[in-house]
Amino acid sequence: MINIKNVRSDSLKENKKIIVVVVIILICICGIIIFNIVDKEHNNENEIINNISEGQNTEKEELSELENDMTNAIDNNKVVDNGIITSIENNVITIQNAEIDYPYQINIDNETKLTNYRTNEDISISEIKLGDYYDAGKIVRNISGDEWKKECIKDLAYCYKEGILSCNPQEITNIQNMGDYVIITLIMGDSATEYFNGRDNISTFELKAIAYPNLNIPTSSGNVNVYNLKEEVTGFMFWIGLDKDTINNEYPVISDIEIYDK
Repeated sequence: MINIKNVRSDSLKENKKIIVVVVIILICICGIIIFNIVDKEHNNENEIINNISEGQNTEKEELSELENDMTNAIDNNKVVDNGIITSIENNVITIQNAEIDYPYQINIDNETKLTNYRTNEDISISEIKLGDYYDAGKIVRNISGDEWKKECIKDLAYCYKEGILSCNPQEITNIQNMGDYVIITLIMGDSATEYFNGRDNISTFELKAIAYPNLNIPTSSGNVNVYNLKEEVTGFMFWIGLDKDTINNEYPVISDIEIYDK
């Protein structure tokens, strides 16, 4: 006789096994579906991020190109106010600036004011030569020899009071006592020649000038006079001014002197 209870028990076990297998299969299928969805979303996120990055890089490149174009446009329209004069024609002077790779033209009309850089005197376009230096309306004449020395002496006479000297003493090499006055021998340097010689490379010349005992030499100690001037200025910056009425003399007269920080 068949035991019905046992048959039912075996049947239930089989059904449970089937259900477990089905559940496992369903779980696997769901896992695969979820993985694919997540992976797809991740790929989409990466694609979006990459697109954003590419867009940002493109924008940066376009911005950089725009900045370069703007810079070039500014450079090409830059107003140049200094440079070596390379051409003079029909009241137009052409200058070449070392920082800009193209020549720049300046129109000189009746209202244009030109002055001599060293002497601060008015100068006409007819007095300008090729090789001179144009600096914002001032002309630095590229000259040498006696012509240059005379212009430097004018600088000392005409510009000392204004404090715009280009010619300054480098040192005193000798003081000759003549009784009522002394003859001072100075080495003078012209800073304007840097325009032609290069920075920190100035031309120098020897100047002999007269100084009288009553020359006022303002210092904190008050012990400086024309006789001990050589020793007192050693190691200090100093300036001299010349009497305008004596600049054509063999020995012009020193009218002013200032020693820096003494």
